[in-house]
Amino acid sequence: MTPDEESVLDDLFHGCALAAFVQNAIAQQGWPDPGETNALACRLYEYELAVRQTGFAITGRVGESASQVVA
Repeated sequence: MTPDEESVLDDLFHGCALAAFVQNAIAQQGWPDPGETNALACRLYEYELAVRQTGFAITGRVGESASQVVA
């Protein structure tokens, strides 16, 4: 891989987009809906930006993962 290709993989939004794609693909047991995946990617990205800016993660109920809180 070239350095440009590696930097894309390290980008926060692209990481959130990949996480959203995989999460929706598992939930939908196949190719995920693009609109739902885009919306989830944006929510995950905004959440991660907030965590990086404040240093605090939003926590939900006991046993609830961060992706469940955001979604």
